[in-house]
Amino acid sequence: MRVILMTSFYPPEIAASIYLVANLAEDLACKGFKVDVVTTMPIRGVDKDTIDEYKNKKTEILYGGNLTIHRVNIGISDNGSFIKRALRSLLVTWKLFFKGITIKGDLIFCYSTPPTLGIAAILAGKIKRIKVIYNLQDIFPDSLINTGKIEKGPLLKLGRLLEKASYKGSDKIVVISKDFKRIIMERGVHENKIDLIYNWVDENEVVPVPREQNILIPRYNLPKDAFYITYCGNTGFTQNLELLIDVAKSLENLMDFKFVILGDGANKSNLINYARDKDAGNVIFLPFQPYEEISHVFSLGDVGVIISKKGIGGNSFPSKTWSIMSAARPVLASFDEDSELCEIINNAQCGRCVPPEDFNALRKAVLYFYYNRQNIDAIGLNGRKYILNNLSRKAGTEKYYKILKNACNEDNHKIKSI
Repeated sequence: MRVILMTSFYPPEIAASIYLVANLAEDLACKGFKVDVVTTMPIRGVDKDTIDEYKNKKTEILYGGNLTIHRVNIGISDNGSFIKRALRSLLVTWKLFFKGITIKGDLIFCYSTPPTLGIAAILAGKIKRIKVIYNLQDIFPDSLINTGKIEKGPLLKLGRLLEKASYKGSDKIVVISKDFKRIIMERGVHENKIDLIYNWVDENEVVPVPREQNILIPRYNLPKDAFYITYCGNTGFTQNLELLIDVAKSLENLMDFKFVILGDGANKSNLINYARDKDAGNVIFLPFQPYEEISHVFSLGDVGVIISKKGIGGNSFPSKTWSIMSAARPVLASFDEDSELCEIINNAQCGRCVPPEDFNALRKAVLYFYYNRQNIDAIGLNGRKYILNNLSRKAGTEKYYKILKNACNEDNHKIKSI
């Protein structure tokens, strides 16, 4: 069984949730699949030496030949203006399509970023006469509507057409939450076409790290005894990190209180300017760290934050939540309270959820953890326990393995019948 896995990003790039792609490719290869990853040259979060190293490394063969990584050069970064990023997305789609049709495979597995990539996978599948499984990591164009990048007009209509075509043309759609499943069913996708598999976290890679052993403390000269609220991940436009900065500013009288925003994204420079203009001296900005240091990243905070604007809980599911829980840290979510995310946090008793865009509620929750530190370890361990019982890497990739295997076997059975 040979799978063509189309993705716009892959290690050694550093990006939120990039581990999911690598975990799946590696675990499928270990189970005997021939996996051909079709992706781009690394550019996100890597230094010049890494970029130069991969210029001539267009193909990598790993896991005894079961995993082959094919890279194409795009030549445009994903930083900068909306137009520049949109152009890169189109180039990614175009080049991955042409690379994909040159590779032998029994089916195509495609991620939903950028949103045009699903169309490329579907066209490649039709040309090669093989099935396409579409992995829906966010719901487009809702994700762009939430950022304010598109409103009513031609772009929204185009987005809806892309969405409809991606759903209709795929043979199977894998969603990452019950909310996602509900939304796409409301948009006409039959339930039999949908499988629900939650994103996972590698519980052996993301483990609790004691403060005295955390390498980020000396690296960035951070106070060892401070109380840290951390946000780790994409600093985009939907996260509403300005609200977190406002809360930090209101608590600047607590001298041992620090807020750390650790990551990169399209809105980061604006956030740095916002914190400077607010004179929020207790807010610290750090860059993305290498994946091998992920335990240190998510263990840095006494509490980990999930934060977003109002109304995106149904079409966004921050998988970084699982990393916070795997590091045995409480989760503080400023998120739609009727979302599945908040349902899980409340049921697992691993943190608190407050309404999004509610300054007073977020501030009150932050202070709760600050003044009740004796409860933090127990709350964090509840999260770790939930991960071990429900969202481990092995459990997650095993579900994908079964879906892909069944899809391949169905096609083989049809061929034999003919």
